[in-house]
Amino acid sequence: MTETSRASPPPRGNSGGIVVFGGGTATNSLVDVFERIRAQRNCSLSYVIPISDNGGSSSELIRVFGGPGIGDVRSRLVRLIPGSDTDPEQRALRELFNHRLPSERERARVEWLDVVEGRDRVLWHDVSSEKRELVRSVLNLANLEIVKRARPSSTFNFAKASIGNLFLTGARVFTGSLESGIYLLSSICSIPSTVSALPVINSNFTHHISAGLADGTVITGQNAISHPSAPTSLPASGPDQDAEGRLLLPPALTDTASGTMTPLETETAAHDLIEDATLPGSLPSLRKPYIEFSKGGGGATKNAEGKAGEDEHAADDDDDDHLPARIDRIWYINPYGHEIRPVPNPKVLAAIRGAGAVVYSIGSLYTSLMPSLILRGVGDAIAGVNGNGAGGPKHKVLILNSSIDRETGPSGDPYTAADFVRAIVRGAGSQGVQGAGKELAAADSLPHRSNKDGAIPNANPTTTANASISAPSTTVTVTAAAAQNDQKTPASVSGSGLWSPPASQSQAWSAEAEQVRRYVTHLIYLEGGGAPRVDREELGRLGVECIRVYGRRVDGMLRYDEAGLTRALEAVVGRPDSMGRNRRNTSGQ
Repeated sequence: MTETSRASPPPRGNSGGIVVFGGGTATNSLVDVFERIRAQRNCSLSYVIPISDNGGSSSELIRVFGGPGIGDVRSRLVRLIPGSDTDPEQRALRELFNHRLPSERERARVEWLDVVEGRDRVLWHDVSSEKRELVRSVLNLANLEIVKRARPSSTFNFAKASIGNLFLTGARVFTGSLESGIYLLSSICSIPSTVSALPVINSNFTHHISAGLADGTVITGQNAISHPSAPTSLPASGPDQDAEGRLLLPPALTDTASGTMTPLETETAAHDLIEDATLPGSLPSLRKPYIEFSKGGGGATKNAEGKAGEDEHAADDDDDDHLPARIDRIWYINPYGHEIRPVPNPKVLAAIRGAGAVVYSIGSLYTSLMPSLILRGVGDAIAGVNGNGAGGPKHKVLILNSSIDRETGPSGDPYTAADFVRAIVRGAGSQGVQGAGKELAAADSLPHRSNKDGAIPNANPTTTANASISAPSTTVTVTAAAAQNDQKTPASVSGSGLWSPPASQSQAWSAEAEQVRRYVTHLIYLEGGGAPRVDREELGRLGVECIRVYGRRVDGMLRYDEAGLTRALEAVVGRPDSMGRNRRNTSGQ
């Protein structure tokens, strides 16, 4: 059941607010930049955060409690704690909610009990008694639920568990509301009301995503999309195993007509022996704990900002970690793998409709940004298609990652800046503006996307369908709104997959630019080794204004310089007098 939320926008100042789409660690590195812009504009600042992450310690909470993946939400809330550099109590709260238990299972359980019982003198030292007892009461509730849910086949693994994640889970279980848990943590930590961390789906249920690759491969679960994971064994307390580690299943599970079971049937049957919060028959890949995994291939967090995520162990890049083909599409699934179409948090839609600027932050394109953009109504809100006739945000800014990651490869065909832009437009347009995402799929086959021989390739019907959440079998054309405005239809595609040529190439560019600017108006980027290629001429034809900024290298990784990025954002959404002088920023090499 999805919680109902009052759809009023967050508190606002004198101008439209700022909405930032992004995930956890990467966007955390830019929080100070966004706060400076918010203060200049005297407006609200809303972070829209996905809840589909099923990796790291969040995977164990999902396995035992169910519910959304809250790691990125907790990470943002802790990053937003004010005064943590000067106030001892605020610093102590930040360290408490960011604290991770040891990696050894038994040591982690013992340390958890010390925290719950208030005996950890280091973590509790500077926390006032009233806040300490309030936090402890929630942690005690979480511990009670963990003990209640323990079964011979399933006990909670505290290894590397985040105290903040356990607090949010306990608060959600107690109140029955994810938003109430967020509000409680925000209140305890004195996070100002002008800044909001909004889960993109306000729900007590788990939401998973799948990715479809251009070669037809389907990858299930956000962790598998972002991070190549070693095969995950069942918990040590799970079913018995033989000397070679094979599961010893009851005879009834193997006594089939053929005497054998498929690997998927075997794995599903094994997981069904474990009593936890996942439904019987759920996809095995969604039931595994992913406390340990490799981040080979480089998530956008590590590559864009030069550091590993809080739930991950960074590993050296390896060509084997690249996906075999580009990601074509992201969609939500239920535990059995069927596609679903969740509704977004009403407060997210209200924040977008009340915003003057939308920022697509650095991070993983398909697992940090896309899970928010593909939800129903989000694209409409960004594009300004509202029932009351009000326009959408004026500025829609993409901050480009400083390098290619696993999701935006493969190494032989890496994404360009224009590919990032088109992916965002396809994602947001798949549920908004009467199929704008489908138009971009058509636009991808226009002359600027020709093959090596200069011929315009025919469209693949499967790829065209994958550009939207609902795959139509009938003819897809430009939107009625665009046709009414321009009195022309630049391109169309039939069910046979054959493209009708546009009236002219200029008309085709104009049509695509019209669609692109509904979702992206500006691109901020760095220039240097490993960064996505930026073709300013192509992006200009798409109607996207490009701003190059200074960068700096940290441990060999190109990173955004806060001052340069702040000036670039000021040039777009901040002080009007900064428009001219800041467009000449160049990247550090």
